[in-house]
Amino acid sequence: MNKYFDWLCRLIRSDTVSRNVQQIIFEIPYQYYIDRDESRVEDALELRRDYLYSKKQIDDVTYNYISNEPINVLEVLIALSKRIDNQILGDVDGGTQIFDTMISNLEISNSCSDDYIRYKIDNWMHMNYDEYGHGSIFIVSDPRTPMNKTDMWYQAMYYLSENLV
Repeated sequence: MNKYFDWLCRLIRSDTVSRNVQQIIFEIPYQYYIDRDESRVEDALELRRDYLYSKKQIDDVTYNYISNEPINVLEVLIALSKRIDNQILGDVDGGTQIFDTMISNLEISNSCSDDYIRYKIDNWMHMNYDEYGHGSIFIVSDPRTPMNKTDMWYQAMYYLSENLV
């Protein structure tokens, strides 16, 4: 499991979000409430498959984790960041900037307590944020639909349409 976590951290290469914050987020199982967000689970599973394919030999603990554990929030955020970077931005930085922006929009910093980080992630997953996305991973000034009723992919598109000039 530690090797997989290390691999995820290397994938995103964030200098802004500490390993401690990433570890806490890694420990939180992902939940979704809009059916279309099931696609984020599929993206995270694809990350797991990429990890398995990248290894010639894998230890039993890591294999069991990848095969049996529920998807976690870190996997979802990294997978979404990488998808946005690859499909929309043209492989600018492997998703690092988007990942850092999402964590910042959640108002999570390296100085936050573990409980505060869990609280912010829980509120986000339960869509306890306003129509503009304050308290979410994407904040916009003029949402086409309320952000707290919109799936993550469309939230990302609204965010990018406002912030990519």
